[in-house]
Amino acid sequence: STPSARPSVTLSSIPSTISSSIPSSIPSSVPSSEPSNDPLSMPSSLPSNTPTHLPTPCTGKEMELELSTDYNYDETSWAVMDSSGTLLRKSNITYLRFTTYIENLCLGINQCYTFTIFDSFGDGLLVGNSGSYKLSWDGEEIKTGRNFAYEEVTLFGDTCFPTDPPSSIPSFTATPTTPPIALQIIPFQYSYQNGDPQGCCGGYYDDPSLNILNDGVKPTYISSTNGVAFDDYDHDYKPLLDLGAHCNVNKIEVSYIVNSVWAKYGVRKITCSSSSDEPNVGYDEWKYTASEVNTLEEGNGLHTFTISTNNWNDVRYIELSEVKTFRESETIINEVTVYGSVLATPTTSPVPSVLPSSSLLPSLSTVPSLIPSIVHSDEPSAVPSTNPSLNPSASTNPSSKLSAVPSGCISTPTSNCCGNGICDSDEGYTSCPADCGVVEFFVTMDAGNGSYG
Repeated sequence: STPSARPSVTLSSIPSTISSSIPSSIPSSVPSSEPSNDPLSMPSSLPSNTPTHLPTPCTGKEMELELSTDYNYDETSWAVMDSSGTLLRKSNITYLRFTTYIENLCLGINQCYTFTIFDSFGDGLLVGNSGSYKLSWDGEEIKTGRNFAYEEVTLFGDTCFPTDPPSSIPSFTATPTTPPIALQIIPFQYSYQNGDPQGCCGGYYDDPSLNILNDGVKPTYISSTNGVAFDDYDHDYKPLLDLGAHCNVNKIEVSYIVNSVWAKYGVRKITCSSSSDEPNVGYDEWKYTASEVNTLEEGNGLHTFTISTNNWNDVRYIELSEVKTFRESETIINEVTVYGSVLATPTTSPVPSVLPSSSLLPSLSTVPSLIPSIVHSDEPSAVPSTNPSLNPSASTNPSSKLSAVPSGCISTPTSNCCGNGICDSDEGYTSCPADCGVVEFFVTMDAGNGSYG
């Protein structure tokens, strides 16, 4: 063959001044002296100032629930219903222990709603001392709680309770009535009829000074000095209360403490008996008896049990005849309060123990020693008196008659002086009824012993 007239050129020996527009799959061994294109100084699009979904404004009023769970978080739930009983909202999550949750619910105005909080075990939000709840309506707090046993119900809304006064007040004429007697706390002393309380555990649950049930203190916890253990078995002490006076009793309150950790539970039933007179041990002829039954077992803490005694009149002694507890265990009673009124003590006129002093009596020198009362008559007596001093006609001594002489008569009584207060021998009922028509009573004095008659 004939060689080419033009010499061949090897491309690899001549550096290229123009980079290929097709990127190589193998990176270059020499870094580029020019940086790549600058990044854009502005983002492709600006973020929007308006959120994609706006919260729906509440056109009514808002209910807010702030719930702090206790140790037993899974026992708590709640619900909201309207006045017709329709369920509007209920708890729909499983809560965590010792955690605070806030729930909001927009509701219509001019209605009444019911909020109910539940505890499946019956001890409220007490376990762990950190549970509670707060319910607010339209920004105003209306209810807080933690000790509600199995459930607690709260009404809220605009129409549950009337707030505006009536447009017109009917006129009426008030009828006077006897004002009611104000109830008061009646103090008492007490003793135990069925043995003294048995102490335990270093002084707990006894009452050596007889002052726990009437000291006016209602503690919320159990200590060695503030409660007596009761049950209807070994600890049935039957305290007898002496009110110190006869009273009308309207109600009796018994306060007690529940502590489930210590197996101290609530009161299930209490029976009280009363009488006007002090009863003997085993007394079974009580004037009144009243019982109350508690159908709901409470949670831990202080509780008060009320026994109604509106018909108890004129009683002085009250006995706690029966105390029954839940779970056949003990309850710790720390106070008994009696409400009523003390009956007024009847008053009598005093009888003097000492007769009047002789200085207050008339002088003996001015009164004859014996002046009988005489009924004068126009007819002479058929039987003459054997005692001359009793025969008015035989007495001629003017001093034997009253010395007072009425106006119109001379100072020395004479015959025919009608009106001198003395029926003379020549006067009678017909001639002088003013002197002889009455019975004259005279007083005999005895200076020997100071007596009078």
